[in-house]
Amino acid sequence: MQTYKGQRFRRIYGIILMAVTLIVGMLMIVQVWRLFLSADKAAYTTASIAAYFAPISPFVYTWLLMVIGNIVFAFVFPEPQAKVKGGVDELTALERLKRRLPDNGETVPKMRAGTVGRRWILAAVIALTVMAGGVCAYYLISTEYSARFQSEFFTAHGGVADRLVKILPWLISMFFLLVSATLFDSCIVGAQTNILKDAVAKEAKKQKELKAEGKTEAQIRREEKAEIAAKITAECEKRGESEKAEALIEKAIAKKNKENAAYAMACKATAEQRAKEKEREEMKAKYAKDRKVGLWIVRGVLLTAGIVLIVVGIVNGGMADVFEKARNICTQCIGLG
Repeated sequence: MQTYKGQRFRRIYGIILMAVTLIVGMLMIVQVWRLFLSADKAAYTTASIAAYFAPISPFVYTWLLMVIGNIVFAFVFPEPQAKVKGGVDELTALERLKRRLPDNGETVPKMRAGTVGRRWILAAVIALTVMAGGVCAYYLISTEYSARFQSEFFTAHGGVADRLVKILPWLISMFFLLVSATLFDSCIVGAQTNILKDAVAKEAKKQKELKAEGKTEAQIRREEKAEIAAKITAECEKRGESEKAEALIEKAIAKKNKENAAYAMACKATAEQRAKEKEREEMKAKYAKDRKVGLWIVRGVLLTAGIVLIVVGIVNGGMADVFEKARNICTQCIGLG
C-alpha cells in the first residue's frame, strides 16, 4: 500500500467531509419537508425558500468551503499514481503472498497480531450492528411518542417522523462504525501485505544464496530435516521427554514437506501468471496503435454523420418546426414571456 505526504490528514479530512455532507443532506431533506407541509399557498416562492434556507445556510456554506478545501488539498498532497494490476484486491494479494511462503506466513512476526485484530474488529462490528438494529426496530414498532416531537410537523404522518428522528442517531452511528471499521481493516491488510512482501523477498534471497553455494534441492531438504531433528531433540532432552522426540520429528518433517510442496506450487503458479501477464502486455502494445486509429475513425464517422444530419434538418425546415413548438410551449403552456 503506497503512502504519500499528507495521507493521514487527507483521510481524516475526508471522513469529516463525509460527515458534514451527511448532515447537510439530512437538513436539506427536513427543510424541504417542512416547506412542503407548510400552510402557505405559495410555498415555493423566493421569500419562503430563503426563509427556510437561512437556518441551515451556515452548514451549507461550511460544506461548500470544505469541498473547495478538498480540491485544494488534492493538489497540495497529490496521491501517487499506482499501476493497476488486473483488478486484484488487497485481500487476494495478501493470500497470494501467503502461499509464496513455506509456512503460509503464519510464523512471520506481527502477522498473527494483525489477523487477531481483524477478527476482533469483525466481532465488534457485528455485535454493535445487532444492538443498533434492535434499538431501531424497537423505536419503529413503538406506539409511544416523545412530547418534544408532538408538533404539527412531526405528527402529520401518524408519528412516523418521530420514530425516524429517534432512530436517526443510531443509523448515523452504524454508518460511521462501518466506515471506520472498513478503513481500519484496510490499514491492517496493507500493513500485513508490506510485511509479507519483505518476508517473500527474504525467502527468495535465502533460496538464491543456497543455490549459489552449489547445493542441490535434495541437499537443501536434507539440511532442513537435520536442523528440525536437532532442534526437536534438544527441546525434548531439555524437558526430559526424549521418548517423544521421534514422533515429533516425523510430524514436523511431514509438515515441512507439505509446506515445501505448497511453496513450490505457488512459485510455479506465480511464474505462469507473470508469463501470461507479460504476453498480454506484449499483445496490448502490438495492437494499441491499431485500436487508436480505429477509435479515431469511428469518432470521425459519428461526427460527420451528426453534421450531415444537422445540415439536412436545417435545409428541410426541421429546425424551424422545433423552434415553433418550443416557442408555443414557453409562451402558452409554461407561461414564460
